[in-house]
Amino acid sequence: MSPYIADPWAWQESWDRQQEAFMPDREHRFTATLDTVEAILDGRPPRVLDPAGPNAAVAAVR
Repeated sequence: MSPYIADPWAWQESWDRQQEAFMPDREHRFTATLDTVEAILDGRPPRVLDPAGPNAAVAAVR
């Protein structure tokens, strides 16, 4: 059995490592985006859709 089937977090870590090779500052971009959303919401519950990202990114924002 693939480790990705047994442990979906292993797939997430693999994906993150692969993406960091192409965009070393990607975590800073996520942080900036989420900080902006938080400021706009001003305490209201978030409803965020990221149609350009992989499903894992959408799930992580929830």
